[in-house]
Amino acid sequence: MFRPLRVCADVPSLRALLPLSLIARIPLSALPVALSFLVADRTASGRPAAATTGGVAPAQPLSGWRVSAADAGAQG
Repeated sequence: MFRPLRVCADVPSLRALLPLSLIARIPLSALPVALSFLVADRTASGRPAAATTGGVAPAQPLSGWRVSAADAGAQG
């Protein structure tokens, strides 16, 4: 069961890649929080901030699907 993980762990530079990939994903998880604070500050209300976060939540998986589809098309 864990054989593929052990094979990946044997790659010399892969262990250094994991922390870098996690750091690169921080803006993706911080985007809804930052948008809600910016909208709430600008409008002085929580309702538009909630609507903004509600709109971003379903859009994030769709954007990931679009990027993976573009990657698949680029590979041939």
